[in-house]
Amino acid sequence: MSTDPCTVTTRSHLVARALYARASADGTVEERGAVHVAFSGGPAASFNTAFIVDRLDAPRPEVREFVAWAATLDVPYHVYLRDEVDAAAEEALRSEGCTLLDTEPWMLADPVEDDGSAERPPTLQIRPVTDADALRLHLTTAAEAFEMNAEHVIGAFPAVLLRDERLLWFTGHVGDLPVATMAAVHADRVLELQNIGVIEDARRLGHGTAMTRYGLGLAHRLDCVSVSLQASPMGERLHRRLGFRAACHYRVFASPARRHRRS
Repeated sequence: MSTDPCTVTTRSHLVARALYARASADGTVEERGAVHVAFSGGPAASFNTAFIVDRLDAPRPEVREFVAWAATLDVPYHVYLRDEVDAAAEEALRSEGCTLLDTEPWMLADPVEDDGSAERPPTLQIRPVTDADALRLHLTTAAEAFEMNAEHVIGAFPAVLLRDERLLWFTGHVGDLPVATMAAVHADRVLELQNIGVIEDARRLGHGTAMTRYGLGLAHRLDCVSVSLQASPMGERLHRRLGFRAACHYRVFASPARRHRRS
C-alpha cells in the first residue's frame, strides 16, 4: 500500500465519500476511467464529487465523457483535480464549462496521546453520536456552522450510516446547546477528520481547536498511523499549529452552469 502522503489522505477521503454515496437512495459510486465518482445524488454540489488523482491518458475525451455522463444525473457537483498533476485535464475541465472555485490543502498529522482535554474550554463537553436523534442534532449543528441548508445536509447522511463502525460522529455541547461538530472516518489505520465546524455565536472560544485535538487523540486510541483532513485555505494556519502538514493540494471545480431540477 502506498505511503505517499497525498495518496494516503486521498485514499481515506475516497473511502468516506463512497460510504456516504452508497448510503443514499440516489447514490452513485464508480470509476469512469481515471475519474473516481461518488455522488450522493442530492441538490448540494459538495455531496456529489469526482476526483482526478492521476494523469489522464486522453484528457479531452475522458473529461468530455465524464461531463456528459454527469449531466444525465441532473445534479450539481464538484471535481477535485490534484494540483500540478495534469495541466491538460484542467484545460479540459475549463473547456467543458467547469469553473475553478478554490485550491484546498489536504493535510496529515501524527496521532497524539494527549487529546487536549486539560486545555479544553471548561464548559465544552464532546459527546459521541450514537442514535438517529443525536445524528440529526449533529447534522443540524454542522449545517448552521457551515451555513448550509439543514435538510440538504440531513438528507446526505442517513441514519443507516450509524451502523458502520468506520464512521464516527461527535458533537460539542455547552450545557444543552450544541455548538461544534466533528466527524471521522477510520480506514486502513488512517483517521480522516471531517466537518469540524463551530456555530457563529460560539467561535473564537477554542471549540474548533478542541474538536481537532480530540480527533488527534482519538486516532491514537484507535492505533492509527496518520490523521488526515481536508482544510480550507483560511484554516491551514490553525491546523499547522496543531501539527498538520500539507500532503498536497487539490484544485476544486464547479460543474458547468445549468439548471438542475433539484437545485
